[in-house]
Amino acid sequence: QKIYLFRVHKISMGLSFSKSEDCGLVLSFLDRTEFFQKDRILFQQSKMASMGEMIGNIAHQWRQPLNVLGINIATLLEKINTNSLDKSFLDKFKTTYEREIVHMSSTIDDFRNFFEPTKEYTKTTLTQVVSQAILMMEDSFRYNQINIEKELNRYQFYGSGNELAQVLLNIFTNSKDAFVANKINNRTIHIQSMKQDQYVVLKIIDNAGGVDPKYLEHIDEPYFTTKKNEGGSGIGLYMSKMIIEQMGGKLEFFNNKDQNGLEVHIFLLNKKGH
Repeated sequence: QKIYLFRVHKISMGLSFSKSEDCGLVLSFLDRTEFFQKDRILFQQSKMASMGEMIGNIAHQWRQPLNVLGINIATLLEKINTNSLDKSFLDKFKTTYEREIVHMSSTIDDFRNFFEPTKEYTKTTLTQVVSQAILMMEDSFRYNQINIEKELNRYQFYGSGNELAQVLLNIFTNSKDAFVANKINNRTIHIQSMKQDQYVVLKIIDNAGGVDPKYLEHIDEPYFTTKKNEGGSGIGLYMSKMIIEQMGGKLEFFNNKDQNGLEVHIFLLNKKGH
């Protein structure tokens, strides 16, 4: 299947013998098939990378309940072997077991909803989406000793909450990787919101060391990565940029010298039609 870009240009003929302005039309056809095929491949690669992050975060979410279940099962076996098993312990064991199983099942549902594609853009509360993304990374943040600071107003934006959450997951993951790679102490990600013209702006600032200035203008380009040795694909921030631009917004990156880290600005339309 071929995809063509069709354009019509009006041009002046510039005929001096005519009293009226003569004009003509130029029709052009541009084969964009290869461009769109590459774009689809990038989206698929980004989806697979996000799935990998999702599995890693599920592992973090499940580690604690699995430990609890393991300890309880070991205790149960010990009581059986020592003939000290009683109804009180079984009741407690049943309650704990059911609670942890429900928690693990809920985790799967949360992540499934998180990556459910959204076809329609709607008015969405920004704080709700940010909280959802933080929840997905909660155990990873705790494991890596990353503190989250929030200064958020209950602004609404026009777009897809799930798609914005995926963008936030990419940004949070990059910060987490930078903290680990640069061996930063007192790790903090600061998140704040504000209004600017027709946009709701979400600012995310970490203190993970920032990006080399010669790389900064390239970090949202496809396949560009500063983490080749760590298996970076270079598509996460590019696809994040694509997602935000499709919602009518924009994504900007700066080095924050005061915080010694990267500052990301996400511009989101505050209403339909801009």
